[in-house]
Amino acid sequence: MGLFKKKETGCVFSGFEGQPLYEGEPAADAVLIRKYELFGRKGEDKTTSDEKGNFEFDSVFWEFTEPFITPTGFLVHQQIFVQYQNTETQIWGGAKVEPPELYEFNNQQPNNLVCEITAGAKRVSTGERGFIGTNCHWK
Repeated sequence: MGLFKKKETGCVFSGFEGQPLYEGEPAADAVLIRKYELFGRKGEDKTTSDEKGNFEFDSVFWEFTEPFITPTGFLVHQQIFVQYQNTETQIWGGAKVEPPELYEFNNQQPNNLVCEITAGAKRVSTGERGFIGTNCHWK
């Protein structure tokens, strides 16, 4: 018996489209930085909102091997930061606890996702066990 389970592929951060707002107005040319970590492996990508403030992230899939002895199992630490008007603000932070794509959105593609940079974060449940703190909301 080895120290690791079999190799699997899972979604460490689901893709989505959205719009950052600053005091209710689209934040054009905002830089969004997405960070994630699974079993000590770290990843990061970024995108810039267009002139209307729209942005898009693709889904990120990793092959991983879960250790047999892990207190949590599959657990991805997720963060998103926005750099806008010489300030960096975290708008997303939490844990993805299951590997299926869209799990952090309750297994549904988020519609009309907007993130008010100046708002405080709210807790959003993401399935049975997960949650995030975010300035974003969606339908």
